[in-house]
Amino acid sequence: MKIFSKICSLCALTMFLTIAPTFVGAASKNSLTETPKTNIEFKLHPTLGTDKVSVKNNALRAHKDAIEIINQYYQEKGITLTTNLDDPEYQMRVMMLGTAMDEFSKKEFKEIAKFVKFMDRYENYGKNEKIAKLKVKNDKGQLTTEEKIELEELLPVEIDKVTEEDRPTFSTMTVFANGYDQIAARDYARKWTSNSSTLRNNTQFGYYSTKNGCYSCWNDCTNFVSQALMAGGMRQLGYDQTWYYSSSGPSYSWGGANNFYKHWKYRATVAGSYSALRTGDVVSANFDGDSDIDHTAMITYNSSDSASGKWLTQHTSDKEELTTVQSWLNSGYKVIGYEMDKASN
Repeated sequence: MKIFSKICSLCALTMFLTIAPTFVGAASKNSLTETPKTNIEFKLHPTLGTDKVSVKNNALRAHKDAIEIINQYYQEKGITLTTNLDDPEYQMRVMMLGTAMDEFSKKEFKEIAKFVKFMDRYENYGKNEKIAKLKVKNDKGQLTTEEKIELEELLPVEIDKVTEEDRPTFSTMTVFANGYDQIAARDYARKWTSNSSTLRNNTQFGYYSTKNGCYSCWNDCTNFVSQALMAGGMRQLGYDQTWYYSSSGPSYSWGGANNFYKHWKYRATVAGSYSALRTGDVVSANFDGDSDIDHTAMITYNSSDSASGKWLTQHTSDKEELTTVQSWLNSGYKVIGYEMDKASN
């Protein structure tokens, strides 16, 4: 088995929103025009209890080894982290390492994975605070179009179950009947998997790099996979709450892991087993089993029907075929796959 590799550094209450269908083009996504009050049934993301301060203090003690390992890792890369569990950037930096198992010893990554799962649940406090503020604005009829889209990204999701059943579906690569070219998608993903600013910044898709002011300080995983799907021939749908890229602002399903799941679970088919996945298919990871998706990657090498034969290419952290679906499962993550040959196109 030949594995192509590039070792790179640096990807209780739920709310349901009922909105009358409104089609808004990409250019108007950032409009500040107020929108009518929407009907909302409130539930929030699950957390670790009502005493957030105690949760945080206990975590600083329980995960001190992981914190030291992570701080040292970033220090060696010239990045100084301040350990602040409530800082969204710190949360992001921790969760970026959720699939970096190849960069640490098994003992080290075991501690990191525990901390990543904690952080995935802990960040829900911040998400719930944002949702509550948006609800107040909605109840007053002051929710803007942009805030409605932000709210959609924050909403929890019901995540489908996938089994680990093995069934013989392994097949050679082809162009699917819906026009999706596995080879073209795979080749694009391999070409653009690098933490080099020159290679990572495909100027055709420069929105996020420009917005964030750098190439490695933001979660690029879903944006990267969307680009590869487009390279494979997946058609963009240029209306609000669908899937498109625009230099004035891509859809949330293009660059946000949670909304990517919401879009593709219906547009494509969520695989009933990992053995059904093959080259050019996409997988999402939910680190702690809560109500949102954390990471997205593409299968670019399919060596067998088992989860251990599904080799992944991804951004944040940037990796080409260094980890597999089984690697994610071994870390205790929930993994969802999409069969792109069955996608509406």
